[in-house]
Amino acid sequence: MRGKEFPQKKVLSLVLCVAVMLSVMVMGAGAAFSDQDKIENTEAVDACSALNIIGGYEDGSYHPERNIKRSEITKMICVALNGGKEPNVSTNVTPTFNDVRGTNAAWAEGYIESCVAQGIISGVGGGRFSPNGNVTGTQLAKMLLVSLGYNADTEGFVGNAWATNVNVVASQKGLYEGLESMDASAAITRDNAAQMVWNALNAYEVEYKTTIITGEDGKLETIVTVQDKVVGSNNDKITLLRDKYDAWVYVGTLTSVKSSNLTISMTAADRAASDPSVDNPAGGATTVSTVDFTKLTVDYSNLLGQKVKVMFKNGKTNEVLGVYATADNTIYNTVMNAVDNDNGKIKFGGTSYSTDSAITVYIDGTKLVGPKTAADFDDAAGKQLDSTRPVDNNISADEVTFVDSDDNGKIDTAILTTVDAAKVTYISSDEIVAGGTTYKYADEKIASDVEKNDYVVIRQDLYNDCKNITRADKLTGVKVTGTKQNPAQYLIDGSWYVAGTKADMNSVKSGDTVDAYTINGVVFYAKRTSGENASLSDVAIVLAVGSDIQGDKAKILKLDGTTSTTEIVDIDNAPGSGYVAKSALKQGAVYEYSVKGGEYRFKDLNTATDYFGDYTALNDGSPNSSSSGMAVAGAANSDKSINNIKVDDSAKIVLIDKYNTTGTDYKVITGKQFKSLGVAGGSNEAYSNGGIAAFISKVNGVNRVTYGVVAVNGIANNFITNDHYGYVVESSYQSSDGYMVYTIWNGTENVKVQEKGNAQRNKGTVLGYSSITTESGLADNVVGTIEDVDDSFGIVDNGIIYGVSDDQKTISLDGSNTNEITKDTVVLYVDTKDHKGYANGEIQEADDFGSGKIANVMYKLDGTAKDSDVALLIVDVKNNLHGAFKYNFGADANAADINLALSKGELLLAAHWIL
Repeated sequence: MRGKEFPQKKVLSLVLCVAVMLSVMVMGAGAAFSDQDKIENTEAVDACSALNIIGGYEDGSYHPERNIKRSEITKMICVALNGGKEPNVSTNVTPTFNDVRGTNAAWAEGYIESCVAQGIISGVGGGRFSPNGNVTGTQLAKMLLVSLGYNADTEGFVGNAWATNVNVVASQKGLYEGLESMDASAAITRDNAAQMVWNALNAYEVEYKTTIITGEDGKLETIVTVQDKVVGSNNDKITLLRDKYDAWVYVGTLTSVKSSNLTISMTAADRAASDPSVDNPAGGATTVSTVDFTKLTVDYSNLLGQKVKVMFKNGKTNEVLGVYATADNTIYNTVMNAVDNDNGKIKFGGTSYSTDSAITVYIDGTKLVGPKTAADFDDAAGKQLDSTRPVDNNISADEVTFVDSDDNGKIDTAILTTVDAAKVTYISSDEIVAGGTTYKYADEKIASDVEKNDYVVIRQDLYNDCKNITRADKLTGVKVTGTKQNPAQYLIDGSWYVAGTKADMNSVKSGDTVDAYTINGVVFYAKRTSGENASLSDVAIVLAVGSDIQGDKAKILKLDGTTSTTEIVDIDNAPGSGYVAKSALKQGAVYEYSVKGGEYRFKDLNTATDYFGDYTALNDGSPNSSSSGMAVAGAANSDKSINNIKVDDSAKIVLIDKYNTTGTDYKVITGKQFKSLGVAGGSNEAYSNGGIAAFISKVNGVNRVTYGVVAVNGIANNFITNDHYGYVVESSYQSSDGYMVYTIWNGTENVKVQEKGNAQRNKGTVLGYSSITTESGLADNVVGTIEDVDDSFGIVDNGIIYGVSDDQKTISLDGSNTNEITKDTVVLYVDTKDHKGYANGEIQEADDFGSGKIANVMYKLDGTAKDSDVALLIVDVKNNLHGAFKYNFGADANAADINLALSKGELLLAAHWIL
């Protein structure tokens, strides 16, 4: 290496505000630190980092602007002089300085003593070293000159003129290369310190030569001169880097990265700037043009296409110390959809850049055959850089790094990383399916937070030779406030996004609130805000229409989750085309709405488009005629359907009293409560053919009605349902106000409730109920009123668990059929003897008793079939259901078996025999 190969790094700071609202900056190559863009001396910092001389902070930053402490610099020098390895330093019995040992700088005492012993440092006077003081540029220069072999006393680096003498020699030796504007007398930054250390490593070591001459007076004189140190039979000069690290350096353009291998391409100038071993081993012309390096342990793929220096051990290309970009590189990062051809220049972010006559292009690490020009990046012409990548640049999310690698102010290289987006349609413990392609966790780098139905971003990982799959950016509940065409663009949450290839936009329009997945200024998916069993936005029932002194009004009930709250809103009486006039609004009907200037505008539901997020609208019918609307079918306490789509248990159903002519009366119930109603079976609970509106979405992969509005003959005051279950742990008593008060275990906690009526609730009873209306100010720690209580919902039997799977998801209640524990199954763990609830437990096989088994659960199935899923399971944590015994007589049962059963005094042998 030569001692003065350190051109000043050129930094271009460029912020691009492109149509896709991307921030594009020019940054130093390598990007080893999170604040790499703040580092001026990138080559030096990257090289010293690779050599283990400097490092960053725990948060990944380098903080180039901070100053170096005197204690810190001693460690840097000791490590550098020991070839990047931690040196074996020791302390003296009596410390040289009195302000190190026993202070917060005590960790550096060994390094300080080592540097003192080598003459590299001295104190500040008075027996002090000032370990926490800052280091100036001149002080660091003295330390580095001594490290190179200079003698401080001989060179006058001590005494009154020490600073002047140091600066003269340091300049001659190239220690200030690239730092010409630095004030050497001021505290030096971490950035500039790295540059000075790197300059010293690349400088030749020195030695002193003693010559005896005859003076003018005829006497012999001894002359001591300093010269560059020479080694070996050829008297080669040696750098500090070569001496301490046994390091060779090759210069070239990084042209390939694949797994742990990389290749550099070398020009004649590169070979001249590299160590001599690049020459033809047989002598003669230097013909080496490429060099391969193997067994890398660091990912350098981000340096592809850049001029780099590769440090490696004494000619061993499989022992790479580090790879870092030279100061010749200027880097521009952007995306393909922001790039245009501007009369032979490449333009992005409003700035045009000159190019070399030929641009070398890499796509996912593969060099394209034949060079390209700026014209090949022309979006308007729809040109493709590679026929295997049939994506119009105009709508591509691909990332591109442009490089000027030879410091001539012209782009000569383009490195493209293809970026694909796809929806995850399947996920398991070992693989995912995205966009119809299967990706295995064992083969690819798949982010751990990827879930089914996510959109993922797929890039090529050159270092690991696999795909890198991460979640796309998700925008949740944001507004679309503008659109453009050719190409299709959407102004989402204040930023413009171009619709990517095969983007699933679900006919969203300006004014919609959406969820969207985006990457690099490209949107791949958008739908009206909602989700499985989530709220339905911008839809409301008009309950009444009228006017007051302030103008036209409507009373509405929104279907956005606040279904128990109505609002009085102002109506836009001149809403424009496509909107419903006030005179045409139907009381009890369902509309899409928007708000402009504080006034509401209503539209009929568009059943042709599923623009309600994940919800698809069914027909809209009038509530005022039994002949209109959608067909509602199903008997009481069975599956109900609206327009042949089954209603989900957790659906929100709004009942509208169709015969209330003075105003629309309504009640919000659950899908499970809705199923308890009969068809035309009584004035208080029946409904006729009167479905007004319904919205369907996927529930566990099956279409279900998750919102519905239904016209009824009258609204009942009470709906029997079993949305929840509880185990009574304290029997009821009647309070002074007539309520029955008792405590239930709900699976999580004990809840003290009151119930209207005089029904006695004994501990050990299992109840179904729809809800608990919480109230404040109730006596005796009562939480609230338990609603719609059912104590006869059909606990089928005291049961026996004959078998249970390891994952606790499958049981057998009869020894032959299996029953699934689903996510909808309610499991309560209780002690049926002491009547206590437990938050956790385990489903176990029943214990044997003689040739029979002791009942250990109570249960309710979802259906009548023996293999139906389990709706409710009450598990006794002691595996002994108190007060019940179930005995299965075998073929060889005899009187002794029966007597044994009858003698089990604590168990009640009654009607629970299985013969």
